[in-house]
Amino acid sequence: AGADPDGDRANNELEYLTGTDPLNAASYWSISAQNKGRSIEVTWPQTANRGFELQRRQALSGTQEWSALDAAGNEPFFSSTNRTGRVLDGATNAESYYRVRVFAP
Repeated sequence: AGADPDGDRANNELEYLTGTDPLNAASYWSISAQNKGRSIEVTWPQTANRGFELQRRQALSGTQEWSALDAAGNEPFFSSTNRTGRVLDGATNAESYYRVRVFAP
């Protein structure tokens, strides 16, 4: 589970959860963020039968914990098909960093 045979810094467990090929470094999973007026829209490929939750924090250093974004559509949802996860963060009055937590089936 912890091996990374293609050297892309994503271990086999993460590649399994996100539906990428653990033997192909060009097969990777990522999130993206875009300005939408005064909000930020974060999107990611959501693999079938996995749960996904957007998390945020204000600084990468320090002791602040990552916390689930309190926004519509950010409840862990196990879709029966692949789809695009999409959450709108309206609280953009401060610098924010995002990550997506993936839950096993």
